[in-house]
Amino acid sequence: SWYFIDPFPRMLAKSFVGCFGWVSISLPMFAYVCYGALAVLSVVGLALRTTRRPTDWSCCVGIVFLGAAFAGIVDLNLSYNQPQGRYLFPCLGFIALLLATGVREVAMRLGIRLRWVVIGIGTVLVAFDVTSLIRIVRFYSRGTG
Repeated sequence: SWYFIDPFPRMLAKSFVGCFGWVSISLPMFAYVCYGALAVLSVVGLALRTTRRPTDWSCCVGIVFLGAAFAGIVDLNLSYNQPQGRYLFPCLGFIALLLATGVREVAMRLGIRLRWVVIGIGTVLVAFDVTSLIRIVRFYSRGTG
């Protein structure tokens, strides 16, 4: 189905990162690109980790739970068109574990100190939070006098 090729993954990812006001308020495209780059970096790191430690199963539980949540979202979307990222919120802990593990592996391979990685990612995420708040306030303050 075309729905699962284009609008479903795009809207699921967009609403997971930040899409507010009944899908009326989006973040700047740069925010979605940064989150996508972080996800790709993490997947690369997880792949590199399996080549270094093929018997390490520490992230398998997270991958299984994330896969189960995604399968549930796909099943729901077979009946209702609701590609909403909030359905992934029960897996936020596992998503954070997978992201952190993947980014840590890439940083270790490149010789970058983890302190700088955390400071950099944290700074960008705070900037996106501020951007979200500004966009939401501007959206709801228009036309209200």
